[in-house]
Amino acid sequence: TFCCEEYKSLFSINVDSDNKIFSSKEGVLYNKEQTSLLFYPQAKKGTEFIVPNSVKNIRAAAFAFSNELEKIIIPKNVVSIGKSAFLQCRHLKQVRLPDSITSIQKNTFYKCTGINSITIPQNVKKIDKQAFANCINLKEVRLPKNLEEIEYASFENCRSLINITIPESVHKIGPSAFAFCSSLNSITIPTNVRTIEGCVFYNCS
Repeated sequence: TFCCEEYKSLFSINVDSDNKIFSSKEGVLYNKEQTSLLFYPQAKKGTEFIVPNSVKNIRAAAFAFSNELEKIIIPKNVVSIGKSAFLQCRHLKQVRLPDSITSIQKNTFYKCTGINSITIPQNVKKIDKQAFANCINLKEVRLPKNLEEIEYASFENCRSLINITIPESVHKIGPSAFAFCSSLNSITIPTNVRTIEGCVFYNCS
């Protein structure tokens, strides 16, 4: 509902306590039980946000287009983070991801130009389409030992990425996965990789 730049002036959401479906806390929208974080207002003041311990799911586009956030701490209770969750959070520099998640969804960190390093939790098996695409200042990525798939354009146009080591568990590297990574000068591909699709290293100058 809110995944759109037209809400860039919205700084708070307040839900009546009698509402049976939704609730709010400090201007952030949740379901009634506050187990799902639904939306963080794009103009909410503050550079750091700690996701409450009650939250188990961060819904799609929950933090998309946030104007001010620089750091997000996610508790170990969170088991899923929806697609486009941090889409175009341009000032975001730090995200602590819990070991409980098993995949990085489509467009999760798309165009998060403030991030320069990321550690992907050890239980993640799949990095989905364009998950880190256009993170132009991303220099260091630590991939988990259980990773199996790197999908289409996952790291496309990460132009500051210098080297990367693919874990032994990976068997598929999707098309354009590292396209336009113009600073990439070293990559290690393990013996278990069975599929390297088209344009994986396109324009890695």
